[in-house]
Amino acid sequence: MGVGGSGVLVSMNRWRRWLEDSLDDARVAWSGGRGAIRLRRVASSPAGVVALTLLCLAVYLPGALTLPVVDRDEARFAQASRQMFESVALPRAERSETLHDGGLVVPKFGETPRLNKPPLIYWLQSASAAIFTRGDPSLDAIWMYRMPSLVAAIITVIATLRIGLRFFDPRAAWLAAALLAVCPLMAWEARQARADQVLVAATTVAILLLARVGVPRGKEPDRPTRVITTAFWLAVASGVMVKGPITPMIVGLASLSISLATRRWRWMLNLRPLSGLAIVAAILAAWVIPLARHIDLSRYLDLVAGETLGRASSAREGHSGPPGYHTVLTVVLFWPGVMVTAAAVVRAWQVARGQTDASDRPTVHSLMRPWIGRRAQLFCLAWLLPAWLVFELSSTKLPHYTLPLYPALALLSARGVLAAGAGSLDFAGSFPARLGLWLWVGVGFALTVGLPVATLFLGAGWPVVILTAMFALGAAWLMLRARASLTVGRPAMAQIWSIAAATVGLTATLTIALPNVSAIWTTERLEQALDTLPNDMAKRVVAAGYHEDSLVFATRGRVERIDDPISWAIEHRGGVVIMPASEIATLEADPESPPYREHATVAGFNYSNGRFLRLSVVVLGSPDTIP
Repeated sequence: MGVGGSGVLVSMNRWRRWLEDSLDDARVAWSGGRGAIRLRRVASSPAGVVALTLLCLAVYLPGALTLPVVDRDEARFAQASRQMFESVALPRAERSETLHDGGLVVPKFGETPRLNKPPLIYWLQSASAAIFTRGDPSLDAIWMYRMPSLVAAIITVIATLRIGLRFFDPRAAWLAAALLAVCPLMAWEARQARADQVLVAATTVAILLLARVGVPRGKEPDRPTRVITTAFWLAVASGVMVKGPITPMIVGLASLSISLATRRWRWMLNLRPLSGLAIVAAILAAWVIPLARHIDLSRYLDLVAGETLGRASSAREGHSGPPGYHTVLTVVLFWPGVMVTAAAVVRAWQVARGQTDASDRPTVHSLMRPWIGRRAQLFCLAWLLPAWLVFELSSTKLPHYTLPLYPALALLSARGVLAAGAGSLDFAGSFPARLGLWLWVGVGFALTVGLPVATLFLGAGWPVVILTAMFALGAAWLMLRARASLTVGRPAMAQIWSIAAATVGLTATLTIALPNVSAIWTTERLEQALDTLPNDMAKRVVAAGYHEDSLVFATRGRVERIDDPISWAIEHRGGVVIMPASEIATLEADPESPPYREHATVAGFNYSNGRFLRLSVVVLGSPDTIP
């Protein structure tokens, strides 16, 4: 072997020794001793915040930039925000009376007012697009409308860290924030131009400020300053302006549960509820009063009632599920933090009640007594359980509904991991515990390795296949290290390995594989076909057989959705028709049909309804206008 080969081996050995030494240091830090003290200091310092922010950017940012617009909610939110942006940024001569007449008051998707959600998310997305385009709507892109969700996700993670630092060991606080940052549901919502992630941020900040009042460091609650209470009510008002009653419901149920458990009510007066409700009412009035000039408020109140009480009493838009729906999905959507979640919640219940013996089963009489255990666990349970029960009993169910409760789940889970490492929580002794760990490992391999590989079967080029396979192999190695850590009784190290595996697996799926699977991005390919037409020819576009909202966003709202392309072609004799390829023969056979040219054909899979499709882009006109 030559000198160069020897140098490479020496370098590799150095890197191997460095990695082994680093892993030994990490094991010591998570298990105890001086390393644990150093880790506590880092977790509670600005360095811990910076590390979490970098983790969030690594997980969220690349996918937010590369993923095409997603049907159906994201396309609706983004298009409504774009029209709001255009209503103030376009010259008056270029504004449409039907698309832009709502201004900053009435969000509109196409010509239809979109009032099922309050306007704060549209204001944030419009402002984001205005900043990145420097006020020119023609330069916008879908990722600009996703930035509020990405920033909100980072705020949620940092707020979770701050809550954890108030309650628990700094190691548990940092671990909880990291587990929340990389769970699949957070990673997906941070990439979506929708209201949900901003709602989660507002709710988590409100809970953080509530903790300053409801969970004392000593025997009595802290006397909050007016700044803290004002910030609390501003966070609640922000949640209301994003998605109505969800934030007040979660905060209210948490406060009520704490008071019922402790038999103490006076602490809630520290929140200055009268002045706080006045703040929320004033912020709502600043929008509702101008809104009354555009629409009938009674009709709007009926819409609000349908969105709240209606969704609770009956399934809307086919989104239903049995009780337990959210709990079962948590196994996947909260991975890898779900490793000891069930046992951690049970342990938190025991600790919050002041139960010293695990065999002491709760009775009706014992539940009626004040809870005398640790307030930290009580606060997290009060945040988590009542609202979770409401979501489970609600008729309308969507996976992201419980996301505002995931920070509480992460805090209890991270505290449980440290307890398991210290031997005070059974995580591998009993058969159910071992079965749960095997399920955790299996779900981890499915998400970090199986999912990116399965995505490739939808169709991708060889460079994407190779790169995705490399990331999947890396995730597999990290999952094997996590499994090995469990085997030797190091659950905290297993969580660290799984966080790395989740980061690599999510990158492979959401940043590399999924954006490059062209078969599912039908709208993107239709947009590319329309872009090759002359501007005057593509001014009027209609679509039949494909009515997805992403097409509205791709055509900047100018597409008209119809049902009968043949009749439309005969009546209008001009424009561009997107229609099922199977109906081309009917158009050709009809003697009244105008001259046409089949400009492009797009085949793919519509993930919104689960159907394969084949569409043709047809240019209509007279013989001298068809090139």
